[in-house]
Amino acid sequence: MFKNSLFYLVLLITAGCLAQEIQIVLECHDCVIGEQGIAAYELFKFTIVNTSDKPVKLTTENSTDWLYNSTRWTLHAEGPLDKRCIGERAVAYGDPGPGGHPFIEIPAKGKWISNYGALGWGNPGAYSIWIEYDGTKAVEGDYKTRVRSNTCTFNIRQPEGVDAEIFNTWRKQNPDGPDCLFPKGMEMDIYKPEVVVEKYPDSIYAAWAVYKYLGAPEKWPIEKLMELLPKGLYPQSNSVPYSGAKGGWRSLKGDDMAQWQNEWAERIIQNHPNFPFIERLKIIMAVNYYKLQQRQKGFDLLDGIIKGKGVEATWAMKFLDLIEKEKKPQAQMIP
Repeated sequence: MFKNSLFYLVLLITAGCLAQEIQIVLECHDCVIGEQGIAAYELFKFTIVNTSDKPVKLTTENSTDWLYNSTRWTLHAEGPLDKRCIGERAVAYGDPGPGGHPFIEIPAKGKWISNYGALGWGNPGAYSIWIEYDGTKAVEGDYKTRVRSNTCTFNIRQPEGVDAEIFNTWRKQNPDGPDCLFPKGMEMDIYKPEVVVEKYPDSIYAAWAVYKYLGAPEKWPIEKLMELLPKGLYPQSNSVPYSGAKGGWRSLKGDDMAQWQNEWAERIIQNHPNFPFIERLKIIMAVNYYKLQQRQKGFDLLDGIIKGKGVEATWAMKFLDLIEKEKKPQAQMIP
């Protein structure tokens, strides 16, 4: 489960009694060995919230990799860290940018979201992480206060089932490597989506490999999405990892893309009931069902989502409301 959920973030934004203008909110997630390297863009995020009525600048000292290299920022981690894996971020870290700029500027009442990656964590066990910003010696115009994030805790577990099969294959090939390096050095590179989808489609690693190709309907303004759907412009065409295809990839669009996305979303839900973004997968499926003229299936999914909490429930309600508004004029036209 996510630690420091959206509820905590909303609480920080709305609480008027907060003394500091800037809040740093970390999110993290329990995972299995290797999952944090493949899925860190989704599993480990931090949000900088500006609660003030004016823009705020936080110095980065012109460092591209500033979360790790700037003297003003520190990412702390406690747990079974392994020095052999320090700096082995693999794909676990995307530069929070803006690289090379002297500061991050956050608009009034705004927020800035990015990800952070593994600094030696990856062995099984419990971890605690937090971020500190020290602006006490910042230049004039930058935020000059010290800020500490919440402490985020998560557990890394041993893999099971097909995930364990993959890990054991790697272990045989790398008998002396620490767990936190998995799957680096594996002869079959599961970092490549086309490889893991072909060989281990039911693994958590395959789930993350295809996750980023499943669309993002919630990122579109709902009115715009409703314009795109009947025109065949959503879901957008793309090349996706596809088992059995030449080279492991196939270009899909329209109904074919919607069907592929739904098949994979349903597969992930069935195989990984603790996947952290189940509700988002259901939204993807619901919108695609709308596209595929299987609207009752989509409505049933959305009805279930709105009974929950969070951004997915809010989005689903807005989508259903817009559908109802479109249906009324059509009903009035029927003699």
